[in-house]
Amino acid sequence: GNGSFEAGGLNREDAFMLFFSSRGPTAAGGFKPNVVAPGTELSSIQLNSAPGQRSGLDVYWGTSMSAPTTTGAYALFLDAIKKYNKTHPDQPLSTHALVLRQVLIESARPFDVSRFDLQTGERREGQYTWIDQGTGMIDLVAAWKKLFEVRDSLPTPALELNGKPVELDYQVVVSTQGPNGIAYDGSRAAAKGTPAFGTGLYLDFKGTEILRKAFILRRLPENLASGSEAGQLQGKLVQTQDQFILKTVIYGSNKAWIKAGVLDQVTCADSPTSRLTVIGSGAAITVNEDGTGAVQPQQESTLFVCINRDLVANELSPGDHGALISAYRVVEGVTSPIASFTLPIYLTVPHKTLQGSTRYAVERTVSSFGVSRNYIAVPQGTSVLEMTLEVPAPKVTREGRLAPGEECSGVELMALEGANTVAPFKSRKEARISNCTEQGKPILDEKSRRITLVRVNPNPGVWDLHVFGQYRYSKSLYKLKVDYLTGLASIQKITGPLAALTGNFSWTVKETSVPVQPSSEKSALVIDGLFSTVGSQVVKDSQVIVEGPLGVLRHYPVDARTVTVTTGNSPGNDIDLTILECAGSAVSADDVSCKSVGTSGGSTDEESMAFRVKAGKAYAVRVDGYNIVDEGKFSSTERIAFTPEKSAAVVLGAGPVYTVQYSMTPEQLSVSKLVKSELFISGKCTIVGSFTLRSEDWLSLVSVPVEIKNAL
Repeated sequence: GNGSFEAGGLNREDAFMLFFSSRGPTAAGGFKPNVVAPGTELSSIQLNSAPGQRSGLDVYWGTSMSAPTTTGAYALFLDAIKKYNKTHPDQPLSTHALVLRQVLIESARPFDVSRFDLQTGERREGQYTWIDQGTGMIDLVAAWKKLFEVRDSLPTPALELNGKPVELDYQVVVSTQGPNGIAYDGSRAAAKGTPAFGTGLYLDFKGTEILRKAFILRRLPENLASGSEAGQLQGKLVQTQDQFILKTVIYGSNKAWIKAGVLDQVTCADSPTSRLTVIGSGAAITVNEDGTGAVQPQQESTLFVCINRDLVANELSPGDHGALISAYRVVEGVTSPIASFTLPIYLTVPHKTLQGSTRYAVERTVSSFGVSRNYIAVPQGTSVLEMTLEVPAPKVTREGRLAPGEECSGVELMALEGANTVAPFKSRKEARISNCTEQGKPILDEKSRRITLVRVNPNPGVWDLHVFGQYRYSKSLYKLKVDYLTGLASIQKITGPLAALTGNFSWTVKETSVPVQPSSEKSALVIDGLFSTVGSQVVKDSQVIVEGPLGVLRHYPVDARTVTVTTGNSPGNDIDLTILECAGSAVSADDVSCKSVGTSGGSTDEESMAFRVKAGKAYAVRVDGYNIVDEGKFSSTERIAFTPEKSAAVVLGAGPVYTVQYSMTPEQLSVSKLVKSELFISGKCTIVGSFTLRSEDWLSLVSVPVEIKNAL
């Protein structure tokens, strides 16, 4: 009859898909997949059917935002296995989740990919690598065949429990640093107070190391790691070992620039390769009280990888490169058809390093749904970066229609600014340009066909500037230009008492790919905020209301615009930040009128939240101790933004060295709301702002921070 599947009160932000497969002798119709809208409270899901229609129901679920096809394919795959096993109970296929995952990976079909199998010599030429597609598209027919290989060709298990094989868990641990500079070497704590290590190798194109290590952990599966059998199984585990054959597939070229399974020697280029042996539990990880830790390697359980730096520097083309090194267990000549673990390796070869006063400029064509990659290495100390993406003006007839044979172009800029989480646009719409409207009408206005991004003090590192071909255009012409400037100011900060708001400094142009002329008229010193820092403390699974210069409940000045609050200086801890808005009459943050207006809940101690101040309201800053591994001490900053107050600037010189003069007059200071603020007069807050040197076309050349303290 009518039944329900209890979903435990889940509340998902993502779309949520449920796959229902009815079973039993009367299961004729089954059910269509139920799609639950984002944000829906899933207290129960009603399954309507006629009485007696089914005798059982299988439910497979997963988020549909990132991989709905994979979710559906897995559900179909598992359903087929269960049906097969019901009719072939004497020769069942595996339903182990990790086995099925690996089967889907191993049987995937690569498409339009550049890869080179070092063992077989097989080569493919294409535009993609494993970074784009993993091992390829799901191929359920091949996966079904692979599943029978797993059943019939698996080597003898190293461990058994009650006559059944124990699928061991092999983990790869690497001490490395990501392309965004974040350390994955155990020197910081990750979630749940465990050390942060890498599971793959990121190689720096300019790096000099030629021998890298990956440590292999050999563990009992999670469901057997505790319980009555755990001690006995662990005792057997440490007395056994596994041997692996290594297979390397190189992506992005057909150059053998990497070699796995070499000896532990610096001259690894000439080293022979051998099988990998993992003994007992393999490597170990020690964990300190603060959540950091270190790898305790085992020589026999370490995978050594050799890098041919000459090939990397001289023979690899710009773009994505890498490799997948897979380990297949072998016992008495029988090799497993699926890998026990895989070590991914990633390398970016930049198209251009911004140096020598030359710009990066390309003119290309990108297909519909295609991606044209542009990797730009931005050196440390670069002052300004300017990126310009444009599509050409379309050819038109006298009547203003598209000329015969002319095609519209439309592209989108996907930029990662030296990190993997920084996006320059608030929406995808802002990142798109085209030379035709949605109705196909030509766009001749140059500004509508161009996107320009400017960054002062850009993040150093490799910037990913990916140009995406919009769907409705079969092919799109575009031009991408990246200019830069490296200048040096004689001061790092304008700081001191109010008198420091009058002074001068020199600015020198070191390198530039475009002519630059600083402008007195366009440049200015601006003060626009009050800033403070306080210390506080929170313990795990608790909350604290942070008291600032305005107290526990903060009543901001009527002319305050926005407020930005941050937390930090608590490495290894995971704390969350919430801003509460309360009625002006509230006396504490527990008042019933207090409601959250925003939350920042990342996985570290560094959180930030900005909000607009409303008249007649009070505000409170709440910090939650999600995961605390020490005393829980942290610092919180607050920046209250006001209407900017500007002073004039004078730029002298003809370059490459300029003298910059600035002065906030006594008359300006006498009417300044920031200077008159009780928060500044009392010394609880400093006045902050910046001096921005601009060119004649409003390009920001340098920004010098301003911090003024009251001399009490």
